[in-house]
Amino acid sequence: MDGAILDVGSREPIAIGEAPALAVQLLHIAAPDAVVIAASTRHLGRGIFDYREVGRVVLEGLADPAPAWQILGISAAASRFEALRDGGLTR
Repeated sequence: MDGAILDVGSREPIAIGEAPALAVQLLHIAAPDAVVIAASTRHLGRGIFDYREVGRVVLEGLADPAPAWQILGISAAASRFEALRDGGLTR
């Protein structure tokens, strides 16, 4: 661990795994005061936000470049419910 000391008695939460690693990489490609997200996060937020496609970015641990988007702001959708239902409900 390059000389780092792990405090095994610490109760502080630690984020490990694919999601935090991906988030750190996207943080490094984002412009100052911008948020860049991957396809999986964009899918979760569906119509809640407006996005601008950044393009395909090379990320460590992935075989192929992955699409990424910058969040521009909250969508003009009438409500979060309407944004998330994606037109899938019957009248």
